[in-house]
Amino acid sequence: MGTVLILAIIALLISGPVMSAGFGKRQEENNRRLIAFILENYDALAGGSVLTYDGAPISCNSQLTRFRYCYSYIIMTSTRSSGLYLADGLDSDEAKNAKLTCQLITALSGWWGIPWGIVYSIQFLVSNGVKNGTNDDTVGDIMQRIRNAEAVPNS
Repeated sequence: MGTVLILAIIALLISGPVMSAGFGKRQEENNRRLIAFILENYDALAGGSVLTYDGAPISCNSQLTRFRYCYSYIIMTSTRSSGLYLADGLDSDEAKNAKLTCQLITALSGWWGIPWGIVYSIQFLVSNGVKNGTNDDTVGDIMQRIRNAEAVPNS
C-alpha cells in the first residue's frame, strides 16, 4: 500500500510539467494563428470592421481572455497561461479544451507547493471557472503592440 501511495504522489508531481509542455506548444500555435489573422486583417479591423474568427465576431474592441494554471514541486510553484481566446468565442471546442486543461493541471498538481501552490490553485480554479479566465487585453491592444513592434504576450 505504501509503495502505491508513493508512486501516486510521484505521478501527481510530474503530471503538471509533463502536461504543461505539450499544452504550451499548442497554445503557442493558437497565438500564432490569432496574430496572423490580426495581421492579415489589420486595416479592416483598424477601420472598425467586425470580422469572424473561428466562428466568433472579432473587432478592435473584442475582449481577449486567457486561462491561468500552475503546477508545484512542494517548495516551488510555476504559473503559466494559455493562449489568447476571444471572450465571445469561449463556446469553441478549442477554448473549452484549453480551459479544461488548465483546470486539470492546476487541480492535479498545482496545490502541492507550500504556500503559493495552494494560493495560486484556488485563485486560478476560481478565475478560470467563475470568471472564464483573465480578461486583460483587447484586439486593439494587440494591434497597438504590433504597430509599436512590441512583443505580443504569450504567457
